[in-house]
Amino acid sequence: MSAWIYWVPFVAFAALSFAPQRFHRAWFSAAAIVLIVYVGLRHEVGADWGAYIAMIERAGTNGLTYSLRDTDPGYAMLNWLGANGLGGIYFVNLVCATLSVIPLVIFCATRKNPALALLVAVPYLITVVYMGYTRQGVAVGFGMLAILAVERQRIVWFLCAVTVAALFHKAAVCLFVFSPALFAGRLDRPYLARAMGIALYALVLTMVLLGYEAAFLSQEYILATGDAPGPGVAEAGLRSEGAIVRLAQAVVAVAAFILIAWRTRLKPAELWLWSIVSFAILALFVLAFYRSTLADRTALFFLPLQLYAFATLPSLFRRPLALFAQIAIISCFAASYWVWLTYGSDADKWIPYNSAMGQPVLVARESSQ
Repeated sequence: MSAWIYWVPFVAFAALSFAPQRFHRAWFSAAAIVLIVYVGLRHEVGADWGAYIAMIERAGTNGLTYSLRDTDPGYAMLNWLGANGLGGIYFVNLVCATLSVIPLVIFCATRKNPALALLVAVPYLITVVYMGYTRQGVAVGFGMLAILAVERQRIVWFLCAVTVAALFHKAAVCLFVFSPALFAGRLDRPYLARAMGIALYALVLTMVLLGYEAAFLSQEYILATGDAPGPGVAEAGLRSEGAIVRLAQAVVAVAAFILIAWRTRLKPAELWLWSIVSFAILALFVLAFYRSTLADRTALFFLPLQLYAFATLPSLFRRPLALFAQIAIISCFAASYWVWLTYGSDADKWIPYNSAMGQPVLVARESSQ
């Protein structure tokens, strides 16, 4: 299939975004199923496809213990199961797609314009992250569940969501930065005790998951020589192409949030949460000029601000201006999507889109590994 298949969900959500909201949720179950199949049963799609194939082959050859050392625990377990008769890479991708898409749909369903929120997710989150960076996709999905837990002031659910996210990608421990929003400025003794408990849990989880890797990661992403051209940067792959552009788009979402906070009366937890995300994005935008890979990879966990802000923004205005704002948002994301699909340096790793359902021989071979 050619590049047109990537436009199908975008156009569908664009059309649905103009319908009354009661129709949005009616179609969301079907949308979730289609997206899970679309993302989970891809074949040879994504920048890291070869790396993930090599990883599952190592899991099949060397066993579970090796797999747990090879990658993050949650993904290692799925790799080991997939490599031992449960469907190979397609089993892994389908499970990860389910764990990524369902939180996304749940998160979007709680926004002002659910279909518009999903549309905003299509160009980068669904197409690039979910289909290219499987582990990060699951972590971002559970990050959205963590955000929902913060909005509802559910501490246990927040801890569970962050823990699962970190089991699929260690960098997800940065989601603990949302913790202050669980208390929204309340500093009396019971809340202070809970805050200290969360801080202790965050420290223990970080040490358990990172452990001996902490020194290596610091050297690789923080102490390395930045983004200035040179052999060290080229060899380590420390420059992320397009990081500044992607973070600039996130900065626009920060501006949209500021307008939302000014024009509406947000709940304290909501105000704290999205303020924390906004400050993090602004800091990462500055960091991107010096450590673009570190900034780009960390910014993945703050992507939900764009879904929230751009889905809410049109509702701030009266009908004619609201319609214009909605069309402008759709047009801007359509333009950026087209530019990436047409001129992106890695777009050839996504085009053409191939489905595992059209690869019966290969499916059988993967299942037998």
